[in-house]
Amino acid sequence: MILKSKKIIILMLILQIKVLSSSKVPERVITMAPGITEILFAIGVGDKIVGVSEYDVYPPQVKNLPKVGGYLDPNFEGIIRLEPDIILILGKNERLVKFCEKVNIRYKRFQMETIKEIFDSIIEISKMFKKEKEGIRLVNKIKSELEEIKRKASKYRKVRVFLSLGSSTGEVNHLYTIGSDNFINELIEIAGGENIFKDVKIRYPEVSREAVIERRPEIILLARPEIKVSDKVWRKEINQWKKFTFVPAVLNNRIYPMKFESILHSGPRIGEIAKYFYEIFFGKKDFRH
Repeated sequence: MILKSKKIIILMLILQIKVLSSSKVPERVITMAPGITEILFAIGVGDKIVGVSEYDVYPPQVKNLPKVGGYLDPNFEGIIRLEPDIILILGKNERLVKFCEKVNIRYKRFQMETIKEIFDSIIEISKMFKKEKEGIRLVNKIKSELEEIKRKASKYRKVRVFLSLGSSTGEVNHLYTIGSDNFINELIEIAGGENIFKDVKIRYPEVSREAVIERRPEIILLARPEIKVSDKVWRKEINQWKKFTFVPAVLNNRIYPMKFESILHSGPRIGEIAKYFYEIFFGKKDFRH
């Protein structure tokens, strides 16, 4: 009975130590998504980051930080060498989670597919670093930016928008795009656009060229998950579209490569992305009612 009681006490002490250590403000952080990195810098704790994903490009300070791979190919050896207190992960990323559990590295996962989830993540991260006031201030700033863009866009009629994320064939067919329930779809809406595939419940569906043509987009946006895309790649895709002159976006020469490097990154710069969309939609042609 005495031995059993001792075991229980020891287990309780171990649990208490774990709780205490997990509640400490992390000092050595690895961020595995650009949006999470940007949140940490935005709330004033970017100096605690010791490693970032290969997709991180902003703010400029990240260029000097060690890269530890991406979502599909995390660099486990690099992660261990950096001795992080915690790894901040976007989405499920089961492979990285299993690794963290195996080597006993603390981790935290965040879901940031929608604007609400981005705001919730900012608050959660700010609490983790005892920066809740900064987190609330950041969320309010972004909300103000989005409200301002929405107000400006309300003067115009909605424009039909197709966002291409590339294709599985390298041709203008079997195209990847955005459906509903994701922050890009929401930002297009806020900026005065109407995603032509917003009725599709899959977040990132594959669609046919015929489906795009049938929905007659007035604007085509070209985007890629890669950090840098050459002008040659953009020209090739634009030229492929040019044969479909009966599509309003092609007829009116309104095909735009997305050169904003964080266009697909869910994070604190979504206000800037909405502004970028707005200027594309209404900065070159009058779409007033």
